[in-house]
Formats: sequence, C-alpha cells, structure tokens
Amino acid sequence: MSTRQIIKQLVTPLVITGMTILPYVLAEMVLANPTTQEDVSGLYKTLTFDIVESAEALEAQRFNGKKQVAYAAYRLAVIAASQGDKGKAFKLISESLMLQPENLSYLAYAADMAFNLKNFMVAERLLLKMISLEQNSNAEQNQALPTLLDDLALIYQKQNRLSDSVSLLTEVIALEQINKGDTPIPVLAQRLHRLVEMKMQLGNYGQALKHLDKIVTIYQANPVEHSQSLAKVFHNIGEIRSLMNDVTEAKIAYKKAIELWDMKTEQGKNGIDMTRKSLTRLKAVSMAPTQKGIDYFRQTADTPQDKTSSSTLNLNTESKNSC
Repeated sequence: MSTRQIIKQLVTPLVITGMTILPYVLAEMVLANPTTQEDVSGLYKTLTFDIVESAEALEAQRFNGKKQVAYAAYRLAVIAASQGDKGKAFKLISESLMLQPENLSYLAYAADMAFNLKNFMVAERLLLKMISLEQNSNAEQNQALPTLLDDLALIYQKQNRLSDSVSLLTEVIALEQINKGDTPIPVLAQRLHRLVEMKMQLGNYGQALKHLDKIVTIYQANPVEHSQSLAKVFHNIGEIRSLMNDVTEAKIAYKKAIELWDMKTEQGKNGIDMTRKSLTRLKAVSMAPTQKGIDYFRQTADTPQDKTSSSTLNLNTESKNSC
C-alpha cells in the first residue's frame, strides 16, 4: 500500500467524525517522511493522545479560572457592601453566580443582598434554588434546611403573604422536632412569636394563644433565666385575652406578668408600668383595646433581634465552598 493510500485510509474517517485539523497535520508528516502503515497508526495514536491530554489541561485551567474570577467578584461584593454600596455588591455577586451558579455561598450572599435591597422576589428565587440544592444533597440530616425555610417564611411575611409564611414557619418548627435539632431557645421562641403576630393579623387569636402557651412551656424549663421573657409572654397573653373579651383570663395573665417583672432593671420598670396600664384599662369596659391599640411586646428579652424588622437573613454567607 502506498503512502498516499495509507493517508487516505486514515484521513477519511477523521474528517467524517469532525476532526478537521489532525488529518492534515498527520498527512503532512507522513508525506515528509514516507513510512509503513504501522508507523502511521502509531503516530496517529500519539497525536490524538496529546490532544486529549491538552484538552483536559485546558478544561482544568478554564474551570480554575472561572472559580478564581467568581471568588474575586464575591470578595469585591463584600467590600462594596462594607462601604454601603449594596447595589454594586449585588451586581458583583451576580457576576459570581453567572460563573458558579450552584455555589451555596454566592447564592446565600446574593439572597441576603436582594433582601437588603427589598427585592423580595429575587431573594425568594435565590432561596428556592438553595433549598432545592440542599434537598437534593445526600446528607441524611440537612441542618441548613430549617434555616433556609425560615428565611423564605420571613420573605413571605415581608410580602404580606401571611398564610404562606405561617405554613412554612410551622413546617420549620415541625422539621426540627422530627430531626431532633438542638434549636436554641431564643431562636425557637422568636419563630413562635412570629407565628403569634401573623395569627393575630389574620384574626386567629385562638391559634395565637396556643403558640404563646408553647413559648411559656419553653421558658418555664428555666424560669429564672427567662423570667423577663416570661413576663412579656404573660403580658401578651393578657392583651390577646382582652381582645377576645376574656376579662378573667386576661387579669390572671397580667397579674402573672406583674409578679415576674424585675423592678431592679429599667426594662422591668417599663414593663410593669405597661402591664399595670393594661390591667387598669381592662377594668374600664369602654376602653377595651383594639388590635391596633394593644401594648404588645414584639420580641422576647433574650432574643438578639426581631427578624420581622431586620434587614438581613439568617444565612451564613461564609460557608466552605465560597472559593
């Protein structure tokens, strides 16, 4: 078989399969150095192996390059946010997500920025993606899922989608009970308080009281440490009982609150003044409170912040896969 026949035999299938550069390189080399079919076949294998190796190296460089650029944009976003430019921060973190769309750290930071900018629809979309990724992970007990669902419930609450928020927040509490999660008392109490507020907004005072009773049970496990929080809860029970015209139970709740307020602290002094005013008002039937006019404590004493008025989510934006 002639050299040209060997070339034709090797080149034709390569062209058919779309490898348009290698055949001509091979042809030039064979024409310059006429050889046997076995040598040409060996040369072909060497060339194709080198191309595969080169492609793998280039793909690795491409991946690492995208990763580095994404991380640089993320760090710049953090800097921009620290300087108060949240709009710029969101644009930069969006660049990170274009390069690494399933990076949980970038998704978390972008969701938090969107929440800060009151772009709740975008924050919701990003959180839903994070929830989907977490649910599809192989972890038997996903510790991050309750927090993500809690944040999504908060976004629904901000959008006044109260029924959706109540449903989701109830699911969060149930999920942690099933997983036997060691939820800190302030966090659990805060979630229950949010349920209370939304139930009140929906006019479901009976359900609101049930959630307050759960908070009482939680705090009574350590009544000394949580005495001021208990005082607030009993005060709130009194307020809701007043709304329901349940005067007897309202009085009982107010009196429990008065017993618990610590007069040695400024908070205790203010609290007992408010409770006494509510008790006095209760005795005057003509001054029965309305939902808008009640003196309701929106958070417990040992809760670090009121999430309904917060400008940040619970997300941890410094997780391990950020770089």
